[in-house]
Amino acid sequence: MPPLDQSPWTREGYLSLKGTADIRGAGKTAVNSGALSVGFAVACNTDVTSGITLGVTGGPTAQMSITYPPALVIGAQVLPNVSTTLRPGTISDVSFGTKILAAAHAGIELDGVHLKVSGCLGPVAVRAYVSVAISTPLNDNTIHVYGKPHYL
Repeated sequence: MPPLDQSPWTREGYLSLKGTADIRGAGKTAVNSGALSVGFAVACNTDVTSGITLGVTGGPTAQMSITYPPALVIGAQVLPNVSTTLRPGTISDVSFGTKILAAAHAGIELDGVHLKVSGCLGPVAVRAYVSVAISTPLNDNTIHVYGKPHYL
């Protein structure tokens, strides 16, 4: 979707994500606690947050040639210039929530969450993730599940 600010350096989108965690069965060790987390990894190709500088340089010029008769040429020169600082893009983790497991279940559902990225040249990619962390008296385990990347 086109960004509201109409900037070529801005990307916007509305995201949806659903994550659930259920602990079932009878394991060797009881689960003491657990948490479900959901979010998006957001990647910008090229960072242009330094902005763009437009300018003009110029000044007088003079040339002299040794010929007969001698010639002297006087003039002016004006040159436009554009400069920016390009930096490698970044990948940021944007967490949208964490839910503690209650009665061996947790769930988070997001629908139409607004995401805006500014100061980015090139494509912006988003990848959904769901993480479930559990703790037992003997071990702590975390499982991550990732979606396919989508482009804003």
